[in-house]
Amino acid sequence: MARIINYSVLSTVASGDLIPISDTSDANNTLYNVTASTLSTFFNENGVWTTVTGGINYAGGNVGIGTIAAVGYLDIQKTNVANDETRGANIDVTKENTSGAGFASNIYGIKSYSKGNSAETVVNIGGTWSKAEHTGTGRTYYITGGTNRAYHSGTGDSSAISGTFSEGKIGGTGVGNHLYCVGVNGVAKMDNPNATVDYLQGQHCTVQLNAGEVTDNAMCLILDLDHTGGTISGDFEYLRIQNDIFHSAVGGTARAINSLSTLPSVFAGDVEVSLGKGVILSSPNGTKYKITVANDGTLSTTAV
Repeated sequence: MARIINYSVLSTVASGDLIPISDTSDANNTLYNVTASTLSTFFNENGVWTTVTGGINYAGGNVGIGTIAAVGYLDIQKTNVANDETRGANIDVTKENTSGAGFASNIYGIKSYSKGNSAETVVNIGGTWSKAEHTGTGRTYYITGGTNRAYHSGTGDSSAISGTFSEGKIGGTGVGNHLYCVGVNGVAKMDNPNATVDYLQGQHCTVQLNAGEVTDNAMCLILDLDHTGGTISGDFEYLRIQNDIFHSAVGGTARAINSLSTLPSVFAGDVEVSLGKGVILSSPNGTKYKITVANDGTLSTTAV
């Protein structure tokens, strides 16, 4: 056990080494020898951070990184001018189960739970809120509000691999009136009179098959209703296209559905055309004819 009098290299100080402490409240300034371990415990228990089971705790208020005025429980504000990658928060966790139980419990890179518990109106409850914005004048290749990727790179089997899972749920037994319950709500918004965009798409679904084998079915989009209870007092549609008003002229051709695929379309149910509308077919010479039906069921064709 060493008695540290002069400044020592911290890496060489052992927990049992004695450090002399002078008591300034004593007129004779008596020196006390305190072990480094005891001194460390004192600062841990009386400092800003205190040790708790499994970690450390700061109960004094918000924590700021790069700011002295933290407005959130954890507030990170940094500006990086270097030409390198910038990460506001970097989380890398790995689950390795060696207990022999045959499975490992859940693993989350980030687990967020925002809960509103108020008798008054709560404006917004968001599990996560993510925004990517470009405010400069230079070109940006990608601006993505959120990127979700689910990869399977191991050798084990998998029941499901989903890049994004989104659920809108009304549960419990509480009484309430709800205007909408939406699993996914996506908006592509053009709101700059000085900007142009080549393609404005509300949703783009792509299936990429680069290798391997699909043994059952490959579908770019599937609409599925799981109805195990409850009633639908109104209408039901698998797919609905609104009759929206165009406030500006469409330079090209406006269509509700534009199928460029040469694959046949199969309908297990009936196909109905509204009153006054018909089916347009093209003849071999390119002339288009509309087929309409009279009240007595007679079909007639009109060139269009």
